Amino acid sequence: MGQATLQELYQICEEQGIKLRSVEELNDRERGVRFDDFLCMDAFRMGIKSKDDLRRYSLEELEKMCPKDKRLFARLKKLKTVYG
Repeated sequence: MGQATLQELYQICEEQGIKLRSVEELNDRERGVRFDDFLCMDAFRMGIKSKDDLRRYSLEELEKMCPKDKRLFARLKKLKTVYG
């Protein structure tokens, strides 16, 4: 995708009220927390699209939301302890 096309995409999304999200909104390199694409998609499906979204849930709720994947819970727990 060229730069002009990317800018057009951003403009269309803004006009339509669509917010583009990135795995970088969850990653925290300073604390060694990295989400691969699959973990990121799982978090997005749970409604967690940024570190701020973690404030809506307790640790217990997060653990219940991702019982199949302890790797996801471990990362969310680490972020939750830092960002509330």
